[in-house]
Amino acid sequence: MGFDLAPDECIEEMQGEAKIIATHTCVAGIGLAYHCSFSGPMDERLNLINEARKELGLPIMVLSRNPKIWHFFWRSLSEDVPESDAHKRLGRGRIHAICQQSGLTKEEERTVDIVLAITQVARGNKKASSALARDIMRDLPPEREHKVLDALQIIATEFAQSTRQ
Repeated sequence: MGFDLAPDECIEEMQGEAKIIATHTCVAGIGLAYHCSFSGPMDERLNLINEARKELGLPIMVLSRNPKIWHFFWRSLSEDVPESDAHKRLGRGRIHAICQQSGLTKEEERTVDIVLAITQVARGNKKASSALARDIMRDLPPEREHKVLDALQIIATEFAQSTRQ
């Protein structure tokens, strides 16, 4: 099958009448992940799931409330972070410059990228969005967390201003 997906890439494959749609994305509570949805006849669907498990191991989370389509989530094999809307609008170069001006390390800049991508998933739910951001930054010392939050505030402000133009 091959799960060497780039950020935001999506593949769709059929095996008989069973279908898999796989994306590389950021998922709230998981981080960088492969999200695979499986549908079709049960025996063929199970074959596709077993192929994915051989390649990726045990999934982190499975959602199967809808009997017609099951959603499986695996931690990403890739370290590439999908671009958020802020990255797309402001550009990776501008976000990098803001991080540099805020005195962030390379690792903290990556934290900014992950926070932007994951909080985009929780857009519209401020409580969930801020809880996710706190969870991602929980291991940062307070003075470093403040620098990351300062960079995120500048990015959010510039993003908001750019959407009004």
